[in-house]
Amino acid sequence: MRRELPGAYRRLAAVTGNHALIPASVTGTFDGLPDYDPDAVREAVLAYHPQARSARVGVEKAQAAVRRAEVEPIPNVTAYAGFIRQNENKSNDAAFGLSMPVPLWNRNQGNIRAAKAELGMAIQAVGQTENELAARVAAAFQTYAAARERAGVYQKELIPRAEETYKLSLAAFKGGQFECLRVVQAQRAVAEARLETNKSLGEAWRAAAELSGLLLEEWWPGSPPAPPGPGAGPVMMPPPKPLPDKR
Repeated sequence: MRRELPGAYRRLAAVTGNHALIPASVTGTFDGLPDYDPDAVREAVLAYHPQARSARVGVEKAQAAVRRAEVEPIPNVTAYAGFIRQNENKSNDAAFGLSMPVPLWNRNQGNIRAAKAELGMAIQAVGQTENELAARVAAAFQTYAAARERAGVYQKELIPRAEETYKLSLAAFKGGQFECLRVVQAQRAVAEARLETNKSLGEAWRAAAELSGLLLEEWWPGSPPAPPGPGAGPVMMPPPKPLPDKR
């Protein structure tokens, strides 16, 4: 694990763009998991995620193309004028004319159908994009909720039970009733329960980070940092994006 740490820090520096990142010891706990409502998260992601917005822009462009194709059958009148100098008979002539296409049969129907087909594909792309984003939200929230619940079971039930078993085994060993192996096994059960708790919390935090990324949260986890005190220059800090009201 220690041999893998320098490489992990280099990858982290490349992702964050801070190539002067110095390895440091990790501090803190796994406590304080954020609360996410699945319906509110899904609504916010479908409303604000760049992929959903880009798909809706594609529909607007396709609608504009349909309107343009429908207007193009109306002919545009072209006027022209000219001056002609006849050298043979020494005369000056003027010319004036009007021209316009006469779409008696075609009326741009092919382009209109093609534009409407593009519009249908753009609308389908919106639905497909929204379904993919909703699936990502559902998968991340499922992982988040399951890992959080599993960690809660370990913290509230399994770890206290394992610790109580260890205490009883240790007391019985001191009283000459149990052998040392029983105590070691009980102590190992406590360590394994704590390890599984940390694994579950780590999995929950990773899923929560994915949900935060889908939500485009500016500050995570926790609230935005406090503004600078008097005398410091103005710092523009964007507030976190609020979730839409479910009511």
